[in-house]
Amino acid sequence: MLIELIYAFAALSFLGNIYFLYRIKTKDSYNDIMAITETIYEDVDYGITMSNLLGHTTMMNKQAKNIFGVKENSEFDITKYFTHNYLYEPEKEIHIGDRIYDIKQNNIMDNDRVYGKIYIIIDTTKKYKKFINIKEQQKISAIEDVYKHLSHEMKTPIFHIKSLLDMVLDNKKMKDETDIRYMGIMKGAIKQLELLVLNVLDYNNYRSNVVSTKLENKDLGIILKDYIDDKYCHIIKEKEFEISIDVEDAGHDTECYFDELKIKSVFDNLVYNSVKYSKVKKKIRIKIIHYKNHCKILFEDAGGGVTEAQLSRLFEPYYRIENDFTNEGTGLGLTICTEIIKRHSSTLKAFNNDMGGLSFTWTLSKTK
Repeated sequence: MLIELIYAFAALSFLGNIYFLYRIKTKDSYNDIMAITETIYEDVDYGITMSNLLGHTTMMNKQAKNIFGVKENSEFDITKYFTHNYLYEPEKEIHIGDRIYDIKQNNIMDNDRVYGKIYIIIDTTKKYKKFINIKEQQKISAIEDVYKHLSHEMKTPIFHIKSLLDMVLDNKKMKDETDIRYMGIMKGAIKQLELLVLNVLDYNNYRSNVVSTKLENKDLGIILKDYIDDKYCHIIKEKEFEISIDVEDAGHDTECYFDELKIKSVFDNLVYNSVKYSKVKKKIRIKIIHYKNHCKILFEDAGGGVTEAQLSRLFEPYYRIENDFTNEGTGLGLTICTEIIKRHSSTLKAFNNDMGGLSFTWTLSKTK
């Protein structure tokens, strides 16, 4: 509202000068009016400059002269701070030395006719620095949130480790079977803690953009089949899980450009989630669909699916879907997967499927 009042006051003052000069047409009246107008302009805290439609300066108060370093009786063209289309650019931020200014312009009009432009130059350095400080505080707050989350999540596994170790060390008469069971619980707690630390480090590295992606032309179908058979053979046997890999239109190759280690970590996370949540229908189906310029990957399980509300939050950091089976995990796995797929110029998408579980899909390019 203050700026609008300054615009209105400045424009009316200027037009008032023209009006009275037109009516009175005397040198004394002109000098008196200009003296009054200049006094008003000099008393404000903002820089004020007027120009005709050609951009030539017709008036400039002392605040504006100080801002732009303009000496008395020297020419100055404020339109150089705007684009070539300056007549239609209402506002501009400029930096002069260590100061930041907003230039706001408006038309000087009479009976719908534009006579020139008026520019208000406002020092916004303090406001800008305050904004930067707020941003820095937000970053600090985000880091603090990570540490709060870490401290909270680490308490449970660390407590288990400490308590069980104390029990094992204090009770020397424990049976071997009991010792083994307690050691197994400790091993699981340590594994959970290790996963948490690694995921947090990975997540922060992706957010800081310090992770490099090495795209190489490789056959996704062959690599994936060998990897699943080798790494997940124990899951297939011990947990009676069925994992199938289908290549649609097998007559075509599945060579794409991708970072092998990172794409394997995406599959690791998806398989891990499927095993964790699939307690009835233990089935994972992976499809590689060939297209001219890319391959589409479709990962499907029968883990029970999620609600629409859960689906909308699936890729949020630290979000976990807790059920009757498990509340393990860090809530960062799928978030990291989205970052990996982004660096392959694609988007990780999720939806409920006709198997009763979740499906994930993304693409890998055939050209670099």
